[in-house]
Amino acid sequence: MKIFFLYFIHVLGLFYFLGAPENLVKSFVLFLTFFVLIVNINKIKFYKYHIYLFLFIIFIFQSFSNFSDVISFGFPFIILFTGSFLFNLYKNFKEDDVKFHIKNLIYVSLFGVFLKLILHGIDEGFLIGFLSMNAGQLGFLFPSLMLIFIFELFKDNKTRILFFILLFLFAIINEKRSIIFFFPIILIYYQGFRILNLNKFIPAIALYCLALFLIPSLNPDNKAFGTIDIFYPFQYALEYLTATYDGGLQGNKLEAITNTGSQYGRFALLQSIIDFASNYFTQSNILFGHGMGTFTLSASAETYFDDTMFKLLGFRGTLSTALIIFLDSGFIALTFFILFLFRYLIFLFRDIKLNHMILLIVFYDIFFYSDAFLKILPISIYFFTLFPFVFYRKINKDIQ
Repeated sequence: MKIFFLYFIHVLGLFYFLGAPENLVKSFVLFLTFFVLIVNINKIKFYKYHIYLFLFIIFIFQSFSNFSDVISFGFPFIILFTGSFLFNLYKNFKEDDVKFHIKNLIYVSLFGVFLKLILHGIDEGFLIGFLSMNAGQLGFLFPSLMLIFIFELFKDNKTRILFFILLFLFAIINEKRSIIFFFPIILIYYQGFRILNLNKFIPAIALYCLALFLIPSLNPDNKAFGTIDIFYPFQYALEYLTATYDGGLQGNKLEAITNTGSQYGRFALLQSIIDFASNYFTQSNILFGHGMGTFTLSASAETYFDDTMFKLLGFRGTLSTALIIFLDSGFIALTFFILFLFRYLIFLFRDIKLNHMILLIVFYDIFFYSDAFLKILPISIYFFTLFPFVFYRKINKDIQ
């Protein structure tokens, strides 16, 4: 049953693709989590990091104004808290079993993404390798995390190179630009200067050029099969991350009223929210937030009139997990969330080398990149299934 759950959360996108309502799928994940825990009730333990998670949930739920908000926005937090008790079920698998299942989980998602390529083409908003129907962030997070797992589990270069190529292609087909910056960092972290070996260096350069060739925003022509300029992505990334309505990349503020796709870049958004909060938010707003759902857009919010963030702040952008928590539920909730993450990761890695690449990916996603940790299954479940599944086997002691 424990292994079935791992595979099930890797095909959730199929249910969305077949028309299953999002809340129905999340409800079933919650039910399945409860069922797995009940079947393994004797293995459930309460760890110290649960204290911070429990306090975080309390301050999250104080920000709900009515029951309909709980239905619309509360599922991720309920699943997060319930899922945290899965940790003990995935920490003591044999290494051969871990290797076997990690490979298979990658193959399942690769089959999904190549099927998407044949039927639909390159697109970040459609069927992300069976993981989700339209959560493009998974096109970056899934291959990045899985590549780290591969490098942790396998020491032979052939396996590492094979999965480096396959997971890079997964990201390209899902049109994720971040991958060309993070995959080389992961490779260098594990390989060091050995990356200069031609057997590794040439495939890496070839994949980098392929990404520039296929993803429109990574080449000067802004089209698939465009001109390859190896320096252009760095220039574009800087402009994209720091874009405001004063520049030309995202249009101006007048255009933003009718075009909800006109947004601030992630770094500019973070800085602008910090500045706005320090100047205009009340002490109550800063500590306890504006109320859950105020800045967390529902799927039906497609116009300016539904866009509370734009109406209140005068700008919009892709909110990260940390920004959503801060704006909706306040600084206290965010503080307990950070403490929970810190305590959990320290607990996970306490007797082994701290995995800096996991910290980098997690930090980047939660504070800058996306809301995937809270809103997109299966990322939050990964924390308590795949992370101990891969890493905890190295630890001999089990102290609370």
